[in-house]
Amino acid sequence: MEEGTQMTITIADPRVVKDGGLYSAYCDELGLASSGTTKREAIKNLENAIISYCRSLDEIDLLEKRLGEKGIQFEVFTPKDVGDKRGHLVLVS
Repeated sequence: MEEGTQMTITIADPRVVKDGGLYSAYCDELGLASSGTTKREAIKNLENAIISYCRSLDEIDLLEKRLGEKGIQFEVFTPKDVGDKRGHLVLVS
C-alpha cells in the first residue's frame, strides 16, 4: 500500500456473541476476534484488529498470499483511485 494510506474495512456479517457483560466479535475467515462493552464497540475493535493484521502482512509483502490461502478475495483502493487519503479494504469470503 502507498505510504500514508489509511485503511478502512468492511466486514460482511461479523459473528457477535454476548457473554456476561461483554460482546465478542469474530472474523472466522481470518481467525481474529475482539471484544467490547457494546456490540458496536466489539465490531469496531474487530475492524481495528483486522486492519492491524492486514497492515502487518502488507509490511512483509505477504498480504495477498495469506488472504489468498484463506480463499479471501480482496481489493485495496489507493488514494489516487478514490480521490482522497483513505484506502478501503473489502473482504469477501
